[in-house]
Amino acid sequence: MKRPICLAQIICLMVLTAMGGLAQSQLTRSNVSPGGLTPPPSQNEGLNRPAPLQQLSLEVKTLRLELHKLQVELQQVKVAQLERELQQAQADARRLATQGNALNQEVAAFDHHLSQLELTADERKEVEANKAELLGGSLETLRAEQRAAAQREAEVSKQLEREQQRLEELLGILKKLRGEASSSSF
Repeated sequence: MKRPICLAQIICLMVLTAMGGLAQSQLTRSNVSPGGLTPPPSQNEGLNRPAPLQQLSLEVKTLRLELHKLQVELQQVKVAQLERELQQAQADARRLATQGNALNQEVAAFDHHLSQLELTADERKEVEANKAELLGGSLETLRAEQRAAAQREAEVSKQLEREQQRLEELLGILKKLRGEASSSSF
């Protein structure tokens, strides 16, 4: 909410500055005669000097163009940041998948080794209970982390898509403004 207000204030200050500069240039261009009267402008002088309203309009268009350029740059920074976040979320998901695979391989190796041992039924139950106790917490923690990483990846991906669409919209507006600026500057 603060950004649009700030941008509006900047535009107003720039327009006021341009108007002040225009007024200053008008005062310096006018030649005041010793009697205090301003001589009428010659025909050539009026043709060489753009009308104040046209000049002000051109300044406003230029300022709008610059403002949209800044918005595009800001949006490009946002998109780049979200792309980095998405890469990080994907790396986290891969890391957690690798951890899950390693844990599954360890469990399979443990089960294979356990099957080759000659244990009584009570000993086997005790070993299985210890295994379940040790793995239960690890597996649940790992699964919770995997779900959180997948959710984060999906959220960042959606946000990145929205910001890329916004960037495309801003680029379209900028292209249109550049076309208007080039046609009006001739």
